[in-house]
Amino acid sequence: MTAVGTPGRVAPNPGQGSFARCVSEVSRRGGVDDPAAVCAASKRRAGEVLNPADLAAQAFEAFHGFPPKQELVFESMEHEHKYFAGIGELIELVIVPNGETKGILLHGFQGAQLSMNERGILEGEPAQLYIVGGDQSLDPKTLRQFGIDPGKHEQEILGACVNITYFTRKTHLGRDGGIADYGHKFGEESAKRKMRIEVSPTATYHTVNKIIGLWGGKYTIEPEGIRN
Repeated sequence: MTAVGTPGRVAPNPGQGSFARCVSEVSRRGGVDDPAAVCAASKRRAGEVLNPADLAAQAFEAFHGFPPKQELVFESMEHEHKYFAGIGELIELVIVPNGETKGILLHGFQGAQLSMNERGILEGEPAQLYIVGGDQSLDPKTLRQFGIDPGKHEQEILGACVNITYFTRKTHLGRDGGIADYGHKFGEESAKRKMRIEVSPTATYHTVNKIIGLWGGKYTIEPEGIRN
């Protein structure tokens, strides 16, 4: 992880990217209100794509008023799941936008899988639902239904996920099992209808990666299914 222009330990050859050099040279010549804009426009006219380091330098100068002089390289630990336990093919989600009472139905995920973390069903372990693969993308019109301005942020909150439907085969539930669409209403066992939103997981959307996340909520994952 690299932060351009952040005070701290100086990396080798700080601030010597092509964009930073351009900004420095234009600044020395004077007579230009925004050297960063001049350099960026010049690169675009030449068909050159600004790399992330140049973009970070441009953003830093726009925010601080002077070009960066150093880069910081950060190392951090982050757990990524290599394996998930499949629950079933995701069929539908019903999400209630913040401040609303009526849900919005999402479907057509083209093979996306509802999954759980590898420890999710084990007693005493934290449970977490994930949506993996398929097509989770939401178009601008749909995002506006959730009160989201497309392109404003990378990470957005859609609302409370109150219903989820998935398709799978269960062989251990007798007459209640088999091949079917299984639906779960979050909070149906523990909360009154008006309180279900409060115990349901929060659905989020990453506008760059185009994935839907399910955060929090008061559910458990048990052999019988999702419970709360």
